[in-house]
Amino acid sequence: MRLFILILCICLPGWAASEEHWVFGDWRVHVRDASGDHICTASTGGGGASWMFLRTRSGDTGPPWRYPVPVFGEYAGSGGALRIRAGDRVVFDFGRDGEARVRLKTGEQRGAGPFAEARPEAFDVPWMLGSMRAGDTLRVYRSAGGAVRREHLFTASLNGFTAAYEKMLEACGYRPAPGVPGVTREQARFSSTQKPAGRAPV
Repeated sequence: MRLFILILCICLPGWAASEEHWVFGDWRVHVRDASGDHICTASTGGGGASWMFLRTRSGDTGPPWRYPVPVFGEYAGSGGALRIRAGDRVVFDFGRDGEARVRLKTGEQRGAGPFAEARPEAFDVPWMLGSMRAGDTLRVYRSAGGAVRREHLFTASLNGFTAAYEKMLEACGYRPAPGVPGVTREQARFSSTQKPAGRAPV
């Protein structure tokens, strides 16, 4: 529990001033003020210094032009070590819906130790969200360098994800679309080349 609170303090600055908090199954939604805007986060995990989260901010361009990005984060804490290393290959596995390689960012937070975050390319996000809303679990794997064998890092339960995702959007001023978005990889790649014309409804 102490470790989980530490992760929240590292990743959610101003946690103590958060305005609202909801729980939906295995997912949580946090909303806090930041210079007049709301920052809204949906997350799961955290008990083992690894978690999956999405974040959006009121006033940002939203869906369908820009979707909240699912991010896997690993935080070692002061004096700790990460399982992920720079140069590793990290994959999000959606089971029957396939998998996607994601971009990896590693670094050091002052006073908080090393961190690693893995996030997908923008054109992969819409179909990933559709898979998360329809699925049961999302698994994260890593492989070092060119190694074929891969190591399991994290399993995110998707129980409550849809409700948490929609509440996160609603809390930041977006109108969630009902149902599961039917977006294929090809449609997502095409839409990512279009330019937004202001804020569009979800």
